Amino acid sequence: MAPSPVRPSKEYIIDPSVFESAKAKHVLVTGGASGVGAEAVQLFADAGAKVTIADIDTAKGSALAEKLTGQGTFVFPRGLPRSCRSL
Repeated sequence: MAPSPVRPSKEYIIDPSVFESAKAKHVLVTGGASGVGAEAVQLFADAGAKVTIADIDTAKGSALAEKLTGQGTFVFPRGLPRSCRSL
């Protein structure tokens, strides 16, 4: 018998105004290419932050960065820690 999916005991709602303090700042989101990380990337970008997407899935990360290019979003691939020095 397959285990049943884990369901949270509470519903979590993030107030987008929480991200407003990130305006004109630089945010690094690890695991930002998909799922919750991608949602965080979108919320920070919508709030006016410059977002760096770090993820092992460079294809999805690059696609998301391309979608958000007008908001100063970019991606650096795993294995290139020197690219972090420019942050």
